[in-house]
Amino acid sequence: MHVRRFDDPAAYTQHVAPLLLRAPARHNLFLGLLDVLRRHPAIYPTFHLWAAESGEEVVGAVMQTPPHDVVLARPTAAGAVEALAAAVAGEGVLVPGVLGGVEDAQAFAQSWTARHGGAVNPG
Repeated sequence: MHVRRFDDPAAYTQHVAPLLLRAPARHNLFLGLLDVLRRHPAIYPTFHLWAAESGEEVVGAVMQTPPHDVVLARPTAAGAVEALAAAVAGEGVLVPGVLGGVEDAQAFAQSWTARHGGAVNPG
């Protein structure tokens, strides 16, 4: 599994759309933030975008508009959440929390705290 970081919201949206559109209601925050990044870039001048890939397929995605929590898409492959958490951690990004499905968010938080310490506090 490989994790890529993107700097272009339009390219990222096109890349992760097949994953997000599998469950658009679940990913409404993710999709909405991507729309804002593309159409109104001044609102979030700083952002972070990552996609986990297995071969040519996007199997996970996470984004952040600091100082807010990271937003995690529903992964389609085992290990995607952990790979994304490792990539985010490797770039020194501050993660105050994670938004996503309960199991996925817990897996990200556990992976994160295993690297950085702290506690997982479901909200």
